Amino acid sequence: MNLTPKQQFLKAFRHESIPCVPGFEIEFQLYREYAGEWPVVGEEMAKLSPKERELAHGHNAEIMIRAAEACHHNALKDIGAMWEISPGQPADLYMPTLEDRLAHLRALRKVAGDDYFIFGTVYLPLSIPLFGDLTAYSMELIDEPEKCEARSMSAVHEMLQLQEQLLEAGADGILDDCDLAFNTGTFLSPDMMDQFFFPAFKVWTEACNKDNIPCVWHSDGNLNGIFDRILESGVNALHCIDPLADMDIAALKRRSKGKLTLIGNIDCSIIHMGTPEQCYEKTTEILTAVRAEEASGHIFSSCNTIFLGMPKENYDAVIAARLDFNKKLQAEADAARQ
Repeated sequence: MNLTPKQQFLKAFRHESIPCVPGFEIEFQLYREYAGEWPVVGEEMAKLSPKERELAHGHNAEIMIRAAEACHHNALKDIGAMWEISPGQPADLYMPTLEDRLAHLRALRKVAGDDYFIFGTVYLPLSIPLFGDLTAYSMELIDEPEKCEARSMSAVHEMLQLQEQLLEAGADGILDDCDLAFNTGTFLSPDMMDQFFFPAFKVWTEACNKDNIPCVWHSDGNLNGIFDRILESGVNALHCIDPLADMDIAALKRRSKGKLTLIGNIDCSIIHMGTPEQCYEKTTEILTAVRAEEASGHIFSSCNTIFLGMPKENYDAVIAARLDFNKKLQAEADAARQ
């Protein structure tokens, strides 16, 4: 029986045996290269009339599905809220209002039907300032810990309300986009993570698991020091398994078999500055190493964003390597049945 991209994604996500490794990107920006158009987002969307926005959301959904088909992705993530990539500089992809985010999800669900798994995005629950006063924030953690703990709990309850709206609009699962680590380790010590992060985080994961909502945590950086805590947190999957931060996906798969789905982890710098041959080789290396540890529970992805400026021929090589690897797995499965 032929499985849809969504069915393949869910089988791998649930650690069920499947002769392929599904693909997914937390953010994909090569829409012109793979779909011929750039979606209407940000300030451009904000300038449109209500009717124009409705049409734009539908057209955006068509662009995203065309790109997913061309890249053989199994899951999509919504275009989330505005954030700054540097002070005063908005990200390339964002929706200007919550209603636009929900309208975008409704349109994406309508166009995708039930063929693709769709993630809605939340942001929780530790309020590390992106461009604020880190010294003042650090002092507050020491001088007013109860205030920080209460704020985390308040944030997660607000997030759960947003989550309900995202699910009603068409999301199948929820991805928490919450960077909490540098290349050397987490921003807070593991003990401080136990105090200020994991209690609220577990409120979220328990709510998701109670309602059978697939939940994923994204964080860049080195999470090795809290990996056992992540395994115990109740979260279903972890992205991005950052190779730049000494996160070895095969070693982590050895520790997490059947407990945690790993999503990652080809180095984006290889796709950006390497050759097609290097991209193909690295993709095959990762797929082989992870599959040797467990026959499922892995979704292939870059370690962050497939961003503007990446050479199409390099991402073509990544796609080709995964498709070739999947053909090999399918041939092995066919042979085993004979």
